Amino acid sequence: MIIGITGTIGVGKSTTAQYFQKHGFVVIDCDALGHEILEKDSEVQQKLIGKYGQEIIGRNLKIDREKLAEIVFNQQQNIDELNLIIRPKLQQKVFALLAEYQQKHQQIVIEAAILKELELEDKVDTIIIIKAELDQIYQRLQRKYTQKQIVNIMNKQLLPKKYDFMINNKGTLADLQKNVDDIIYKINKL
Repeated sequence: MIIGITGTIGVGKSTTAQYFQKHGFVVIDCDALGHEILEKDSEVQQKLIGKYGQEIIGRNLKIDREKLAEIVFNQQQNIDELNLIIRPKLQQKVFALLAEYQQKHQQIVIEAAILKELELEDKVDTIIIIKAELDQIYQRLQRKYTQKQIVNIMNKQLLPKKYDFMINNKGTLADLQKNVDDIIYKINKL
C-alpha cells in the first residue's frame, strides 16, 4: 500500500504523515529529502551558487536555506528555476526509496507538496489532499515566510485533480488524528 499525502505549504502534511507512521507506515518525506540534497549534493550546490550567487552561502560554507528562501520565494520565476535544479535529484531519491520499501513489503506514505510534479500520482494507490484555511496557513508559517512568499510557493504547488480522500485541517490535532484513523479504517476495509 502506497499513500500519497499532498497539499500546499503549511496545511499539516508532516503531522498527518506522522500519524500514519504511528500506524506502521514508513514515510518518504520529500521536504526532508530536498533539504538533504541541498546540504550534501555538490552538483546541486554549485548550480544554485551559479544561479543565485555567493550570498546564499552561510557561515558554515554550506547553502543557507533561509538566504536561499529570501531570494527564491519572492519571485515565481526563481521558484521554477530552483525546481529545475533540485527536482530531478529529488525524484531519483524518492523512486529509489520507494523501490527499496516495496521490496520489503512495507506500507508507505509519500509526503510531498509536489506529488504531481514529481510524477508520483501513478505510483500511489491512494491520494490524500490536506487543506487548511489561508489565515491558518499564514499563522503557521509567519515566522518562516512573508505572506507574499507563501502565496508564491502555493501558486507553484499543483494539487492532483483526482484524489481519494480530503482532510480539511482546520480543527485540533485530535481532529486530524481522527481523520487519519478514519481513512486507515476505510482503506483497510477495501
